[in-house]
Amino acid sequence: MSGVALLAAALLSVSLPAGISGAAPAANHHTVRSLKITVLVTNLAGDPHAGDGEWGYSALVEADGHRFLYDTGASPDLVLRNARALQLDLSDVEDVVLSHNHWDHVGGLLTLRRELSRTNPRAMSRVHVAEGIFRPRLTQAGENHNGLKDIQAQYLATGGKFIVHDRPTELQPGVWFSGPVPRPNDERNWSPGLWLETPAGRIEDNVPEDSSLLFSTADGTVILTGCGHAGIVNIAEYARQVVGPRPLLGVVGGLHLFAASDATLQWTGAKLKDYGVRNLLAGHCTGIEATYRLRDLLGLERRTAVVSAVGSSFALGAGIDPRALAHYSRRLASTLAANRPRSPSELHAETHHERGLILAALGAHGGAGEAVRQPVGDLRPVHANISVVVLVEDVIRDQRSFIEVAGAQ
Repeated sequence: MSGVALLAAALLSVSLPAGISGAAPAANHHTVRSLKITVLVTNLAGDPHAGDGEWGYSALVEADGHRFLYDTGASPDLVLRNARALQLDLSDVEDVVLSHNHWDHVGGLLTLRRELSRTNPRAMSRVHVAEGIFRPRLTQAGENHNGLKDIQAQYLATGGKFIVHDRPTELQPGVWFSGPVPRPNDERNWSPGLWLETPAGRIEDNVPEDSSLLFSTADGTVILTGCGHAGIVNIAEYARQVVGPRPLLGVVGGLHLFAASDATLQWTGAKLKDYGVRNLLAGHCTGIEATYRLRDLLGLERRTAVVSAVGSSFALGAGIDPRALAHYSRRLASTLAANRPRSPSELHAETHHERGLILAALGAHGGAGEAVRQPVGDLRPVHANISVVVLVEDVIRDQRSFIEVAGAQ
């Protein structure tokens, strides 16, 4: 296909939904009754032999019988491999939502379309994006680092189409694509170094197309964001305009706070607490430490504020399933919540056993092989990375707190 033909195809593929007008629609009464968001790609693996982590993001959305793929990770085939490892069939997913242009969110699109269309010609055939996503992102030397620059034409050649939205759009009842998010708060949640050309000259690329999915439920609003470059507080405030001023039942995805200062985290936590956040499944560029800080600032606990891993999920009615990386604490918390406390010695043995299972699982996955051959009480794994160290320290902290609770009963 010639360059002119591809450009014509691109222009034909861009469309806006009918019936949407204004910067933000008034709140409506559509709600989602069934919702599950399953993380397919993020920086941490969740279970041994059940998917791999990478710097990137992707999640499968299942809402009232309709399925969306939100972002496609960095590697061409990791979404596919992880979905298979998690026993999830993506061949009936026709709608993709891309939060923004960065390579670690768009890298799997072309492979997904090519591979899954062999089974279902309509698989991954519609890609919802925000206005401006295809604009060149320039280095100082003028090189274009837009993650879609090489993918766009190849994807169009498969028969797929991009649907460009310049405002909030209800993709199905209760499921909203935010489109570009207004930024009244000065949240600089992006990495500097790229530029946009404008009639007035170059300006810093602040990822203006950054978009989220917003879910209106009877219990509150759920936000799914890839990196939150628009700022999670700006996103939360815009969600209140789009779907109504309801409490935030859940925030899922990347918040780009891994390098945020203490002051920024404190401000962000205070704002989100004002909006009533009840569940936080934060992954990718949020950062481990930032997630823990937000947990404390929001007044949440281990079962309601979790570092996301591959396979972790949030579902209406069920809350967060963190997978093996944090499953031990849910089990112990459930035991105590059911008013069946163990004695301190029994609880210590149970938690000791759980910790051994986690270290063994990480060893099987290649993370802490030497630690498995040491006593589980030895916290000096030879090949452990920082994730393992943080995990083990967390196990001990939870173990002590649960023992104190059980001993007091």
